[in-house]
Formats: sequence, C-alpha cells, structure tokens
Amino acid sequence: MLERKLRQLYHGHQADENSILQTVLEQADREQEFPKHRRLMPLISILLCVCILFLCAVGYFFVLTTREYQEALGFFRENQLSETDFSRREIYLIWQDIVSGTFARPETLRLFESLSEEVYGAPLLSSQKEDLLSLWEYRKYLLKNFGDISSAPDMWFSILRTAIPQSSNFQTEISKYKNGEILWTSVLKYDFQGRTDDVAWNGGLILAGTAQESSSVSLGVLVALDSQGSVLWEQQSGPNVTYDKVLVWADRVIVFGSRYEDTLVGGSRKKRWYFCFSEYDLNGTLLNYREHLWGGQFEVLEGVVAENQFFLKLRENADASERLISVSSSGDWSENLQYWLDGKCCLVKDLLPYRNVVYLSVCISAYSEEEFLRNLTELREEYYAACEKASSTFTEMPEAYDKVLCSLFSSRFSAALLLCDPMSGVMKAYEVRNASCGQLFSYQGELRWTVFLAENAKNVDMTEEYWVDLWVKEVIYCFDSKGKLLLRDEQNVRLIEYCI
Repeated sequence: MLERKLRQLYHGHQADENSILQTVLEQADREQEFPKHRRLMPLISILLCVCILFLCAVGYFFVLTTREYQEALGFFRENQLSETDFSRREIYLIWQDIVSGTFARPETLRLFESLSEEVYGAPLLSSQKEDLLSLWEYRKYLLKNFGDISSAPDMWFSILRTAIPQSSNFQTEISKYKNGEILWTSVLKYDFQGRTDDVAWNGGLILAGTAQESSSVSLGVLVALDSQGSVLWEQQSGPNVTYDKVLVWADRVIVFGSRYEDTLVGGSRKKRWYFCFSEYDLNGTLLNYREHLWGGQFEVLEGVVAENQFFLKLRENADASERLISVSSSGDWSENLQYWLDGKCCLVKDLLPYRNVVYLSVCISAYSEEEFLRNLTELREEYYAACEKASSTFTEMPEAYDKVLCSLFSSRFSAALLLCDPMSGVMKAYEVRNASCGQLFSYQGELRWTVFLAENAKNVDMTEEYWVDLWVKEVIYCFDSKGKLLLRDEQNVRLIEYCI
C-alpha cells in the first residue's frame, strides 16, 4: 500500500499527505504487534505442555491407585480378611502397612484386634510390632493348613500289623486315606510289631521302624514310599539296632535310635548301649552316622526340628524317667536346651506332637543370667546393710523389698508356646509376659500348656546361701485342635524354694 502511494506521488498523481502518513503509521503498528505475538508463542507452548503433563499425571495416579487398590483387595480376599469392616481407603492403607512390615497404622491395629479374637478367642494383649507379626504368621499357617480355620485336613496314613495268609508270620500294611476314602495300600514284608515312626513327605511317606528278625536280633529299617504307595528305596541297619524317630530336615532324612552290643564285665555278660544318629539324603544314601555311648537302655519318644538343631525327648528304661536333649545337625548331643528366636534366647522346657505338628514350651529370657544374678546381689547387699544397721545377723526386710524380689523373678521370663512345622519352620503361637512355663500335655483332644505366674517372694536366709521362697500360681491354658484358646484355668498357688 505504501509503495503504491509513493509510486502515485512519484508519477505526479495528486495524493493526500494525511492519507500517506496514516498508512505509514498503520504499517508501523502492524510491524510492532507481530514480534510481540511471536514472543508469546513459547510461553503458550510451555503452558500447554504443563497442562498435558498434569492431565497425564492425574490419569496415571488414578490408574495406579485403582490397580494398587485391586491388589489390596486381592490381598484381603487371599487372607480371608473382612472387606465390609473397612473403607476402600482403609483397605489400601492396611495392605500397605502389612506388606511393608510396618504394622503401625491404627486401621491395622483394629484389624488385628479382630484377628486375635478369631485365632485365640481372646483380646489382643500387645500392639508391639513383633507380637503382631507373630499373630499374622501364625494365622497364615492356620489358613494354609486348616483352610478357613474351622476345618482340619482330611488326609492321613494308617499303619497296621497284619498276619501273612497261611503263615505264622506278620507283615505291615500302609494305607493312605483322603476324605474318608482309601487311595492305596502298600504291603511291607517287615514285622515292626507296632514300633514305627513316620513322616508324610511329597505326597508319600517315609517310615522308620524296628523289625524283629528273630527273638534276639533286631534291624533298623527305613522305607520311602511315593505318592502312589510304591517303594522308592529302603535301608537296613543292624544287628541290634532300634529306629525310634524319623524327621525330614531340608533335603535330609534324620533317624534317631539306639544300638547295643554284648560285653563281658567282671565275668558276666552285659549290654552296652549307644545313642545313634543317621543322616540320609532323599535317595536313601547314608551321608553321616554318629553314635555316643549311653548309660543304659532308652527310647526316643519325640523329636522336632528347630532351624539347624533337633530337640528330643527320651525315656530311660531303668526308671521310666524322661529327659530332654538337643542334637546338632552333625549328630552331637547336649543337654543345653537353648534355642534362639528373633534374637532372644529360649529355654526349652517341654515338647509335644499334636495334630501333625510339634509344640515347644519355652521360657524366653528377658535378660541374661548374669544380669539377673547381679540384681539379686544388689538386693542381698541391701539386706546386709539392713542387718548391720539393726545390729542383727538376721532381720525382716520391708514389704517393698519383697515386691522388688518378686518382680525380679516374674520379669525374668516370658512363657511362649512355639509351633514347629517341617515345612513352615518355627513360629510363636502364644505368649504370656512375665511368666515361666513347663509341661505340655493332651487331654480329651485338647492341647494343654502349663504356665507359672509369680505371686509373691520372700527371702529366707541370705547370710550363707541365698534362699528365696517363691509362691507361684499354676495356670493351665487350653487350646482346641485348631489352635484357638478355649480357657485359662487357674490352679492352686504352690511354693518353690530357690537357692543360689
């Protein structure tokens, strides 16, 4: 436009000076506006990118949250946890809290209060992380082995001694049942006379027993059957060998028993007894054999695997007394009955097989023996100071002292019931704080556990020896076949004398 006007002026055409000036100014304005608009383009592009990224992030978070919620919901259903008691957000938070191993949220604590009632039939006694974890692991075990915690597994083996047709000899029949129906029967040529022990393995059975070859000769026999009842392999050890207990540990088969040999002592014939440890692989190959001289004839009644050691209950035939021993993975035995769980020392007091697993009664040490004795020594020094002040060799300590003394004994241990399973390992089934424990026994189909609570303590005489009278209340905890606490039966208070 400007060029045309100038050309008109140049050729002599008459033009309006104001029109030319206006045209020049408009063209200049347009040239100034165009660069300004161009400068805004990058800013607009950035804003658009930010909006797109924000929308993508919101969409991703929504998809991720939905997916994680579905995982949390699947976790609840897998572990048979109630969905109706919690909101969508609470289910998500509980799932995160449990899978992370935190166990700290109030929603999680509310869930565990209901789980304690479900598993133990009792309120939740502790909200500490380790106690919640123990309850969670124990419940998972019950779910795995008992389904909905209200039904027991319906598969078992029967071992019968039967007469061989048209013979005076006997044989052994092993049958596998499921849901009350027989799946198969396998016949072994050995006459074990009821002296066998077995462990289910890979759908089949590993059986250890003592077979009588004659009235004076016995053999230790180990037989492995597959899931269809066929004999995979068998091993014999003898003569004069007894197999009492068989355990499967990792990829090993461990057999405990005894052996004797006839010796002449002072011109008379006597038997010398040995404790025997045999280790086989799952193909029946003998890997390790150890034996230790024993005082007399004995029988291995029960046994359990705990991590990398074994605890056994033996009965001495001479006086029918029972004793507990521990055996290392290499076959060495000891009367040191310590077991370490979660970094704490447990003293094994008793063991009992119950419904295809083994329970251990243990006292968990709250502090070391040295610390306990140091605290008692400090009290003893207080006693000496009181005697010196009273100018007497013996004086009654104040009641406050007796309370401190009782507190020392009661806080020394926690009583715990441990469940030992060859597949799942060792887990804490129940715990009583500030208590010690003792015997396990089965009565009318129930598991019963003896727990002792310190009621009172009083020094007797600490001038030469440290004698303390300790009054304890005996409490029997009764559990049903599915591990649920039925009742807590308080017995009489009895006196225990304690001497250092």
